[in-house]
Amino acid sequence: MKFIQFNVFLTLLIFSFNVKAGVVFYTDFSEFDAATSTTLVEDFESITPVGSNIFGSITSNGITYDPVSPTNNLHIATSSYTNFTKPVTSNVLTASGPENFLITPDTPITAFGFDLYLNYVIPQTVTVNLLGGGSDIFDLSFFSASSSVDFLGISSTDAITSVFFSSTFGEVINTGIDNIRTGAVIPEPSILALMGFGLAGLGFARRRKLQA
Repeated sequence: MKFIQFNVFLTLLIFSFNVKAGVVFYTDFSEFDAATSTTLVEDFESITPVGSNIFGSITSNGITYDPVSPTNNLHIATSSYTNFTKPVTSNVLTASGPENFLITPDTPITAFGFDLYLNYVIPQTVTVNLLGGGSDIFDLSFFSASSSVDFLGISSTDAITSVFFSSTFGEVINTGIDNIRTGAVIPEPSILALMGFGLAGLGFARRRKLQA
């Protein structure tokens, strides 16, 4: 009977760590903000010089941004730049040609969000790479042309090691990203309750064993 009780408690504990496993994409910032605890870590305002300057790579505030072929450079566009499909009100990471960016945090995270400047030419995707080799892809054709800036948030039960932004036709009509947020997923109350019950059960089973 004790062995069965221990297995039940252990099963609950394991289940609490695995419930709702996987990657979740958010296109609404308020929903992403409610499910995660993140901090705005990069708005590209302090990276200099801007305008005509071309970067081979950028590392800032714990994140590295690299161009991925056929992209061969990075560029910080200012609010005076008008080759986007919507007005730019702050600095935006883009390129002087095709725009494919690999975004790599110094340490793995479980929540990542950013603003998107899209040209709505397909295909355009965001690929999330996970610790252990897994990945997931979001098709940016979900978004339709509008005057507002698009947003994509990502949460994962597995650590996110990098995010790959890939666009099409960026050398003609620019695409870009801005306002990078990183952080962690907020555990749901039900998950916390299961974890607490599982841990309490393990402690109870241990006390019974010591008393026997």
